[in-house]
Amino acid sequence: MLIDLKLKGKTVLIFGGGIVGERKARKFLEANPRVIVVSKRFARGLERLGQQGKIKLIESNLESDHSLISSLISNSDVVVVTTGDGKLNKDIAVEAKNRKILVSVVDESSISDFYLPATVSFTERTPNNRLFLHRICNRLYTEIAKILKISHNCLRIFS
Repeated sequence: MLIDLKLKGKTVLIFGGGIVGERKARKFLEANPRVIVVSKRFARGLERLGQQGKIKLIESNLESDHSLISSLISNSDVVVVTTGDGKLNKDIAVEAKNRKILVSVVDESSISDFYLPATVSFTERTPNNRLFLHRICNRLYTEIAKILKISHNCLRIFS
């Protein structure tokens, strides 16, 4: 089921300041909400977005700051969790659910209320993008080679 949330004027809270958190923040910015990202450290792209005033960054050691987590969640409309720490992710999800706030935990669909499909940007030349494209091209090449071999065999048989 596809649902298009109208997030203009809403608050989206993202826990985790790495590359995944950055991708989620950029995607949400397209819908014009207020985006807050909480983390110990931030990817360079998130830092730039913060400096540009497009998002709010809150530096915090989440593992030891449960009162901050609770306070931020209570003032949010949507929560996305990308910390990479399974226990912390689950604790944050439980807190959001207890407050009846939609939550998505990356890589943990069983405790998520909704899913955010992974997206890959090919506009940036990063090692991960090159590796991803290389793998896809290799798979395509292998499949095309199989099809060509089958086609060649069919032509021989029916010629």
